[in-house]
Amino acid sequence: MLGTKIRILNPVNKKFTEAIVKRKSNHDDFYKISISKYIAAETAKCDIGERVAMGQLGAGQLLCTNRGVDNMVGAAAVLTLADFANPQQAGQPAIVIQTLVACAAPAGEGSPGNLGTTQIDNTVGGTVRIRTCVNVDPDGTLNTTLITTG
Repeated sequence: MLGTKIRILNPVNKKFTEAIVKRKSNHDDFYKISISKYIAAETAKCDIGERVAMGQLGAGQLLCTNRGVDNMVGAAAVLTLADFANPQQAGQPAIVIQTLVACAAPAGEGSPGNLGTTQIDNTVGGTVRIRTCVNVDPDGTLNTTLITTG
């Protein structure tokens, strides 16, 4: 709701950022913007001399010396943002690292599609591509957004 104060938790350091909702946004905008800004901000730490991005040094975090290696940025982002939930399909992943695929609606048992999923493609080191698949149109038309950072 416009004017509402929200708190956003940083899963790495467990600190909150407070924001006031100034415009309506859908899932697509929120995840696309949040994930791309997070990746850009964290990899920028490497530019100013930090050794580690996306959390503390440890399993799955990004060593700055590896940010140009295939799949390293994407894997660290998926691990760090693991608490994001898929708002359109309970039990399905919200963020996955994979080569970008077309958005697909659920097609029954065993074929959940990828609605509500944000795909991170980092198969080419130094380039991160992000696609979020959402279904927000009243007629059921799939919407997709592709952005490139890196």
